[in-house]
Amino acid sequence: MIERVAACSDLFKTVHFMILPSIVHREKRRLSQEKEHEQRQLEKKQRRDLEHLDLIKQQLEEELELKDQRRQRRNVVKEELAATLPPRLGRHKFEPASVQVATTDELGGSLRRVVACPMVALHRFRSLQHRGLIETRKPVVAHAG
Repeated sequence: MIERVAACSDLFKTVHFMILPSIVHREKRRLSQEKEHEQRQLEKKQRRDLEHLDLIKQQLEEELELKDQRRQRRNVVKEELAATLPPRLGRHKFEPASVQVATTDELGGSLRRVVACPMVALHRFRSLQHRGLIETRKPVVAHAG
């Protein structure tokens, strides 16, 4: 009796549903119709694109013209910026020194007592670098080793 129950339970576990040939053919037919439909849509789109080829060509030319205008504007801005900056003679770019502002301690009661800038040579050197008459240099820092 126990063997029969076990045999029945195994039978239910291994039951395979049989697919009817008509269902298989219906599914194949549906898939082939979908492929044909997609192919027709693609051909239709290609025909439309061929009909509107002049419009597409015009749009492409407009895009290229806009890109060319943007590139020219960028070049003009770059040239204007380069005209305002000092020329680059060496591999280092000229960096202007920070503006020195006198503190209230340095400013006495009158302008006659203002301390003059003792770095006249450095100021002249920087001016020559700014005008592009001499190469811009970086100070060499000695490393303690």
